[in-house]
Amino acid sequence: MKKFFSFSMVLVMAILIIGCGSNKSTEKVSTDKEQTQSDGEEKTKIDRKYKIGVSLPSPANQWVGAIIDYAKKEAQKDSEEFDIKIVVSDNPAAQVAAIEDLLQDELDAMVVLPLESAPLTPICESVYDKGIPLLVLDRGIASDKYNSFLAGDNYGIGRAAAHYIAKELGGKGNVVEMLGVPCEIVQLRSDGFNDTIKKYYPDINIVARATGNFSREVSLKAMEDILQAQSSIDAVYSHDDEQTLGIKLAVENAGRQDEMFLTGAGGNKGIYQEMLNGNKLIRASFTYSPTMGGSAIRVAKKLAKGEGLEDTLEKEVPRQIILNASTVTSDNVKKFYDEDSSY
Repeated sequence: MKKFFSFSMVLVMAILIIGCGSNKSTEKVSTDKEQTQSDGEEKTKIDRKYKIGVSLPSPANQWVGAIIDYAKKEAQKDSEEFDIKIVVSDNPAAQVAAIEDLLQDELDAMVVLPLESAPLTPICESVYDKGIPLLVLDRGIASDKYNSFLAGDNYGIGRAAAHYIAKELGGKGNVVEMLGVPCEIVQLRSDGFNDTIKKYYPDINIVARATGNFSREVSLKAMEDILQAQSSIDAVYSHDDEQTLGIKLAVENAGRQDEMFLTGAGGNKGIYQEMLNGNKLIRASFTYSPTMGGSAIRVAKKLAKGEGLEDTLEKEVPRQIILNASTVTSDNVKKFYDEDSSY
């Protein structure tokens, strides 16, 4: 009996010890679960949605329309992480008001493509002063209060056009320059062209200049007037592909397409199609792609998160991102042609 009693006591003690161990284990599991929940709450807090405001001009031409399309497509990506609101305005006052409305939210970044530089400068400075990372797209503001500026190389377009035309003409000939709407962009495209001609090609003569206003119709009429006034033209440097399509029509209507060739700028799908179809009149274009609308959204996402660009060691977005002015001809146009582009 004593042995039985002793064995029973040992068994009871063992059960109690195991039971106590089970309670401790249960408490630990419970604590781990609470910690996991706490970590989850912290993770949710860290991975909140980043808010980005985007202010763009209304689509007065195909290029701006394509800017908006590319921006919207990129804004739809990563929607679980980013809340991106795009507002389109048709005049500077409306754009200022739209930005003020966007600022009612606690934004993590903002993108602005100014309709006009001067009227948009104060509101852009206000965005910057509030500590909101600001990306200015395409057209600069009259201030250095921005975090990043993304644009095409307008001076580079003019420089590339000058070298291309001079090479095609053997360094000698009569050239027409068709300018766009008077603005900083057009001044840069003109300066790049004329500075390069003066420096390297003294036998290239600029025999006429006109303003095409980035318009096919305006450029058509302007080129008709130039064709009547100039009996010898070897090439035309157009600041914009929409203009080039109007110039093309004027030259063909005059039956002078075998006398000269045209260059444009911007990357219009219609121009690329002409090259693909073997039109010898349109010889080259220089990239100023509306894909920069999508690129601006991508960069703004980095600004919002305080990150640098992929494939760079720097932890911040560059202050200036200037896209290359690539030369597009019939030899490489397939590389640049996008059938789905709206421009």
